[in-house]
Amino acid sequence: MVIQVDLGDVSEIGKLACDGSLANGEMIMCVSHPHNLVGSFYVGHAVYQCVNDATVPLRDDPSTCGGYVSTALTNTPQYRQLGHVCNKKNFRCFDQEDICKFEELNPLLPIIQCNRLNFREGCSGSPVFNTKGEIVGMLICEVNSCDIALHVTVLKEFLSEALVKMNVSQEGKEGRREHELHSMRRNKKGKKSNNTATATEPEGGANHKAVATT
Repeated sequence: MVIQVDLGDVSEIGKLACDGSLANGEMIMCVSHPHNLVGSFYVGHAVYQCVNDATVPLRDDPSTCGGYVSTALTNTPQYRQLGHVCNKKNFRCFDQEDICKFEELNPLLPIIQCNRLNFREGCSGSPVFNTKGEIVGMLICEVNSCDIALHVTVLKEFLSEALVKMNVSQEGKEGRREHELHSMRRNKKGKKSNNTATATEPEGGANHKAVATT
């Protein structure tokens, strides 16, 4: 089988996808390092649709996967959420170590349900690409033979918050630096004024008195 991908402008490869929607069966790819086999390339498919406007839950939402009861069987969702595969019922299929990793996460995080991306140790954090070479997700785990990736909307939200914090931190550093420079200039000006006053003081000092002669 020969896979032909129209790369178009190579400068766009590796960017977060503007449109993160995926159709059932749509081809996706990833580059990962299973068991330290660096740069392994896999081709798989999205096995459930994704929409571009998937909702990222608010940070103050107290919901957790550990206590979540999935309703995906009774209410067909527009897209997969973490709670559909990591929930109170399904955690019995997890190793104890994996339960500790996921039970405190928010179950409403949008995900991509994938196959054939061969999630193994060393694959967590691997980018998932569409056929345009754009990043549509990030691998995080394997559940019941399905590879699970966080949807690109989560990555965009995370990066947006990180950039805001970075800018605030940078502004704080610049503010402190400006304050230090201002203090240095003020101290330098004060020293210069003192030196000028000393240089112009009359001989004999401020307490010098003239002596009258007859």
